[in-house]
Amino acid sequence: MEKIRISRNAIVAAVIGAVVGFIFKALLGSLLPIIIGAILGLVLGMFLFPASGKRPQIEVVKTTDPTENLLRGLVMFNKKLRLDPFLQEEILEKLEKIVDKLAEIVPRSNKEHPGSELTYVANRMVTNYLPELLDPYLDLSPQAREGELAKLMKTLHSLEEEIDNIINLVDQRKVNEFRVQDTFLRHKFHEKSVEA
Repeated sequence: MEKIRISRNAIVAAVIGAVVGFIFKALLGSLLPIIIGAILGLVLGMFLFPASGKRPQIEVVKTTDPTENLLRGLVMFNKKLRLDPFLQEEILEKLEKIVDKLAEIVPRSNKEHPGSELTYVANRMVTNYLPELLDPYLDLSPQAREGELAKLMKTLHSLEEEIDNIINLVDQRKVNEFRVQDTFLRHKFHEKSVEA
């Protein structure tokens, strides 16, 4: 025989029914309205607020793979570069190499080594280092860019070497040998970036 389950809301409805019955009792002078009100409230509460018998479940939210957003960011970044009419050809070529390498390593590192320091740095190259390095340069006038060209090329070359290092570590499966380079990269590519 199945046990009858009554939800808290149904009990609250029964109490409300009893209160309503009490009001009628005061008006009519009998206990019968209190009992009828409580029963009607309970029955109504059982229909309106059935006890499911199930405990609330914690919803497990899967963390999404950031690869799609990172690759979309690379595409948008590449598009922004190509639409800049004053960007020097040598910078565009260097940046396209860097974008191609990041487009190769970011999906691999996120798939093969999610949560690792190496993957974190590879992702930050897309989200932080590259935009923070280039955006101030792109904000410069064409004449001001000429004076910053050599400095930017040297920095881009260093960034490409770091990406090559990450690719080699993933290829050789030496991810555990990867040291945290966030501070190094932040100082090298962010704080010493071209000032607008």
